[in-house]
Amino acid sequence: MFRITTSVITATLLLTAAVAAEAGCAPGYTDNGDGTITDTCTGLMWEKKDDSGGLHDKDNFYTWSGPSYGSTNAMDGTIRGFVDALNDVSGGGANCFAGYCDWRAPRIDELTRVLDYASGPPYINAAFHRDRTCTGCTDVTAPECSCTSPSLYWTATTYAPIPAFAWFVGFQTGYTYHLFKYFDFHVRAVRAGHAGSGE
Repeated sequence: MFRITTSVITATLLLTAAVAAEAGCAPGYTDNGDGTITDTCTGLMWEKKDDSGGLHDKDNFYTWSGPSYGSTNAMDGTIRGFVDALNDVSGGGANCFAGYCDWRAPRIDELTRVLDYASGPPYINAAFHRDRTCTGCTDVTAPECSCTSPSLYWTATTYAPIPAFAWFVGFQTGYTYHLFKYFDFHVRAVRAGHAGSGE
């Protein structure tokens, strides 16, 4: 599909370092026991993934764009349905995931913060993937149940030179790149944080 070049990996390392420097502290993560993990530096709260076959399953795929592709390029692909489910849009917000109704897809600068080149694949902080206990785990609120597919994860960030593309993070090798928004990739939701929110 595409080649991973030295320049792509170098750019990813530089972006990750720049984000960490801007935040002013090293990443630290706390499992909240409700299916979420909080970045103690930025305050960002992340959705955990499991291996249950349900809404939080690590193997679920989503498209960035749907009917709008080629016109407005709004985030109206299957990602929208996933985020709406977390925010209980159909139920009026009565049963939002972990009690919060402001879940969204992460920006590229946010998702690169969880990259960890000292482990992997997947190249992600250990709080987001418990290799020995992930397979078959179904209770996303349990500390030992935390999964990440060693694959590609969408961000909410459009690639400015080509609006039909969006940025993603590849946790199988620890790099970032951009591709057509109609591709099926994974997504990990995020909310709030000191760094602000918004798509």
